[in-house]
Amino acid sequence: MDFPIKWIGEPHPEHEAFLRQDIIDTLYLEPGDDVRGLIFHTCLLTDDFDGPSIHAFGDPETGGVIAEYTPTTRWVTAKEGG
Repeated sequence: MDFPIKWIGEPHPEHEAFLRQDIIDTLYLEPGDDVRGLIFHTCLLTDDFDGPSIHAFGDPETGGVIAEYTPTTRWVTAKEGG
């Protein structure tokens, strides 16, 4: 299954295959499923929960996802905000 990825900031094509597979596995997607409705997904790139990650959400224009790489993941509660 292939879908377009639009990057916010600097693109990280070296992580695209991993991001696609993580979204497919996490959401149990089948070929032809639409990811444009994805509300939010965090893809951890290492075993370190505070390490690098990619945050992604559906892109209604392309039917793919919009993704943003972050070198350090910051976890906040809804009360804290971002």
